[in-house]
Amino acid sequence: MSKRKRRRSSKRRKRRKSSEGFGKSSAQGSFFALVAGMTTTLVLGMWLFSVFFIEAPKPIVESGKKTPSAPLASKFDAFLKMASSQQLVTRLTEQRDKIKGTDNPTTRVYLLRRQNQVAERITESDASSDVKEFATRTLLRNRKSLYGLHALGSVPSQTSSDEFKACFEKYLNDTNREIYREAHICKLTYVLFEVIGERMEPEQFTKSLEEALQRFPNDETVLGSMRQQFDACIENDVEVAKRLAEDLLRSTPDKEHPAFELYSYFTNRYYLIKANYKDLYVNRYANGKAGQRELEKQSIELLEHNDCGQLVVMDVNKVANWFEGQRDTKPARNIYQTMIEGSAQRAGEKVGNLLKVLGNNGISRLDQIGQPLSLEGVNHLGAPVDVQRFKNRVVMILFFSPETDPNSKEYLNEFSHHAVKFFENSAPIKSIAIPVTPSKDFADINLKRGDSAVTLCTWKGSERPVLLQRFPVTQVPYLLMLDHVGKVASVNVPYDEFVQEAGLLLDKR
Repeated sequence: MSKRKRRRSSKRRKRRKSSEGFGKSSAQGSFFALVAGMTTTLVLGMWLFSVFFIEAPKPIVESGKKTPSAPLASKFDAFLKMASSQQLVTRLTEQRDKIKGTDNPTTRVYLLRRQNQVAERITESDASSDVKEFATRTLLRNRKSLYGLHALGSVPSQTSSDEFKACFEKYLNDTNREIYREAHICKLTYVLFEVIGERMEPEQFTKSLEEALQRFPNDETVLGSMRQQFDACIENDVEVAKRLAEDLLRSTPDKEHPAFELYSYFTNRYYLIKANYKDLYVNRYANGKAGQRELEKQSIELLEHNDCGQLVVMDVNKVANWFEGQRDTKPARNIYQTMIEGSAQRAGEKVGNLLKVLGNNGISRLDQIGQPLSLEGVNHLGAPVDVQRFKNRVVMILFFSPETDPNSKEYLNEFSHHAVKFFENSAPIKSIAIPVTPSKDFADINLKRGDSAVTLCTWKGSERPVLLQRFPVTQVPYLLMLDHVGKVASVNVPYDEFVQEAGLLLDKR
């Protein structure tokens, strides 16, 4: 091949390699073009399929308006529709037990609303008149609770108020006494929260309350409900509660009036919230000595009101008991002395007698600090207490009452648990437990190992244990400690400190 021919052949090969559609770059371009084409074809095919074969959902049209399709019925809805009256009553009872067993506000509101649905269904069924009466009362009470007690922190809306009003108004003239009363309690609740929402004046609640008390004189159900609802009012808005209480104070009847104690309750709650007493007690540690001095001052000022009632007295007694355990017992003594002086001014009154008992018992306890306390008496088996077992030992004495105080059982179980540990480790610490109220059954009291770890001194009929007479407590749970020589060393020891306190007393032996 000539030189010229070889040159031409070489040029053709170069042009072929560099021409479009060949080489590495051309291969990438063709791949992306292929993918793009397939995607476009697929999308176009799906669109054509949807146009010809899939029918788009059409809204239900009625009278020229679009309406959503009905949701599927739940199991609960199906139950309400199909259940017999007996099944409905059974469900109502089950729901009531669930409501009692829950402390969660959200869950409680949910269960109350479900229970209302069942109650309404019963009233429409062929159930007996007694069952319908029960269901109606349940419905009214639940509506009242949902409207008031369980709506804390927010004033019910106008819509909620109207719905609640429509519910109870149809029963205001009911021939059944129980339903009639419940409906009027609902009306009082309604007026109370309308006052809170500033849609009514406080005078209207006072007027409605007087009308209800004329219909139901000395009725504790009405009075108790109003106390609860007034507390709910305070939780919603303290300032409105103050204005309401001030109006009630202007209408307070004389001491012979059947509703005097209810008005006294409103008055006492007013005194407590005006003094900010609850917050002073909660913050007694945070504000140091200055806060504690203010707490003592407010306690004495509350007792000096001539119309202070049992509510104020018991709250102040709780504070005085706390001061007992602070080793600086002067504030407690000042409060108890004020109680005794107040009892002399109100001799013959129920509150006067209460002040006298609390004051004298408080002073008696304080006077025994540093003094020996005799442990002679009888145990729950009726046998004499062997005082030699407590000689040269630190003694813990717990006064409790599970029947009247929810904290007693927890404290008692913890007390018993550590008493057993002390016993098993041969620690020189002995334990005594004393109920402050008579109890028929101690099966629920967790006192392990019997008298080996805890000596239980109970009542003999109506006769109080002698230790309760020697050291008269007025609030439970109350833990007292004796040192190794039998003298009162620590009083009203807190729940989370008694083990440490026992150890400190052991170190001083």
